[in-house]
Amino acid sequence: VVIVGAGAMGSASAWQLAKAGAEVTLLEQFERGHDRGSSHGTVRIFRLAYADDLYVGMAVASQPLWAELEAAADEELIERVGAVDHGVPERIHEVAAALTRAGVRHELVGPEDAAERWPFLRIEGPAVYQPDGGISFADRTVRSAQDVAATLGAEVAHKEPARAIHLRDGGVVVETDRRELRADVVLAN
Repeated sequence: VVIVGAGAMGSASAWQLAKAGAEVTLLEQFERGHDRGSSHGTVRIFRLAYADDLYVGMAVASQPLWAELEAAADEELIERVGAVDHGVPERIHEVAAALTRAGVRHELVGPEDAAERWPFLRIEGPAVYQPDGGISFADRTVRSAQDVAATLGAEVAHKEPARAIHLRDGGVVVETDRRELRADVVLAN
């Protein structure tokens, strides 16, 4: 498998595919730790609170994988500090209902209680507090996924952009400035 793009999604895919025993090459056009994509920077929000059951389910299913990557990398990748969602009341009730259906612990908080608990926020309607929400360390996560993938046998190639992708001889060929990579599958992010 050749993966084009070593941000969060590409790096996590490389880790999981290498763990499953696939031969993996992860290509990234920029240097390691660059700031030219959506996966750079210190932190991102980590949430389980969505109005969509599919998103809640995916977030719940991701938690053991986060723990596995943290253990393999010996790095803290998520800090669970809790999360507060507020806004359009109907939407907040949809978020609370989705969390209830998924069995995710949360609390629906009225505006008076919210103002007392979080006086630095202006919350005019109900809010959902989800204690397992928090922050994910973006740069650290990308680096950790790449490092763990490499220990599992994946090749991680920075500063090697894919120049062309062709279907050829029942497979796929990815051309870079340095080589042609033949693969059964290419994932492009």
